[in-house]
Amino acid sequence: MGRDIILSRCCDCENCIYYNTRCSGCSMCEAPLVCNENCTACSYTCRRRPGASYYYGLLSGLDTELLRNAAYHAPAYIPTVPSRINTGYNAEDLQVAAVHGGNFMSASGRAVSGVYASKGVHGALGLNPATKTILHFYVPDRTLEGFWDNRKDIYGHLKQMGFEFVIAPNFSVYEDSPRMEHILNIRRSMIVYNELMEAGVKAVPDVSWYEKKDLELWVGHIKNGGLKLISFSFQTVGPQKRATNAWKGYMLGLRYLCERIPEDVGIIIVGLSGRGRLKEVAKITGKRSVTVINTFAFMRAKSGRRYGSRELALGVTHDELFIQNVKEMNKRYMLLFGKTGLEPE
Repeated sequence: MGRDIILSRCCDCENCIYYNTRCSGCSMCEAPLVCNENCTACSYTCRRRPGASYYYGLLSGLDTELLRNAAYHAPAYIPTVPSRINTGYNAEDLQVAAVHGGNFMSASGRAVSGVYASKGVHGALGLNPATKTILHFYVPDRTLEGFWDNRKDIYGHLKQMGFEFVIAPNFSVYEDSPRMEHILNIRRSMIVYNELMEAGVKAVPDVSWYEKKDLELWVGHIKNGGLKLISFSFQTVGPQKRATNAWKGYMLGLRYLCERIPEDVGIIIVGLSGRGRLKEVAKITGKRSVTVINTFAFMRAKSGRRYGSRELALGVTHDELFIQNVKEMNKRYMLLFGKTGLEPE
């Protein structure tokens, strides 16, 4: 019998075709906290689970090339817009808005939410008709699983919405999950990316990873596919001290990627807002095109403050503050990432 993906408890490394190629194994595979043989209480995709053969069948296409996407000349800052803007504004001040997939989809993830389905993106969010939109799927696992199950019925709706591009879903690659789970979820994100492109929806792959082998895989796909735009998320890195190691790890990953992919590949940085950390990112990304997506403009406005100020802003609404923050953050990020001829502050 040839080698196959065979799981004993969670994995049987010695009999797995991906061991030492895509997977370096994990010490957790025999741990009781991962597998106590109670499938009904376990969220992992283990071989013993009903229907698991479908998911493991996806691994047969790990070497499938990613379809080539195009460069996109985005502003330095694209804010996520979580709720409706109830004020008029100049489209030059909010050129591109990011739509949060968790709001765009129903709670189960199996369909577009009612307000977006009936009013469209601009109507649901109160956007200026000239403001362009993108969609990202940095959302809870429950929503992603519903989207995955029903995705082929959703692609047509995404195309109708006219997004500039859609960032492929970030299926979770948790540190404490079995290694095979990482590989499966990275593969699922790649599948959705290619399917979006085939459905006529402009897409951007999400570079999710756990270890060096994952980054090596991505470098190969980016080069061989001639990709021009990718997304790299820092969503799980918080400001607390306990996040320091995670931050260092993500930065090492970003550096590894940037040193090995062509300089004309643009990168969307998701989830960072601290100026100190963004300056470190700018040093690593160098001359390549960088766009930042975060909710910071919205969160500052919600607290009644302008970007860069601790004082409460009086005499303006939260929506007006949001637009002011977007304008200021785009200006600062343009300087930081060299999208003007000026030097950063």
